[in-house]
Amino acid sequence: MGRPHGAFCHSCHVSRVPFRWETLVGTFDMAFLGGVLGIDAQDRWISPRLGHAVVELLPASERRDGHLPEPWTLAEVQRVTGCPEARLMPAVGTVTLHGEPVRTDVGIDLDGICVVRAGTGHWYSVMGSPTAGT
Repeated sequence: MGRPHGAFCHSCHVSRVPFRWETLVGTFDMAFLGGVLGIDAQDRWISPRLGHAVVELLPASERRDGHLPEPWTLAEVQRVTGCPEARLMPAVGTVTLHGEPVRTDVGIDLDGICVVRAGTGHWYSVMGSPTAGT
């Protein structure tokens, strides 16, 4: 079952248990993954779609995004906030803050809470996803 664009992954509940695998050829950062990956519907019944895996944890790429201040990356924002669904919203536009319009240049959607950066460089949190303004 696919996730609609812009929807939150409420049905995805995957646990991760990291471990270090030491072998004769080297040491590898690994993880056990397991949990509910989706829901199957058949007739009038629903059942969880379960899955599991053992994966190697590779170093995160340090792909820089010009919208975030140094040394932040989107991966770091996701790690610090605990929100793996965090995503950049580069064209936010204008939002209202304390009744006044504030021009913004970037926003970060944190699963329903959005933080935006004003033209002054200050960051503000707003509830919901702001709509692009003029």
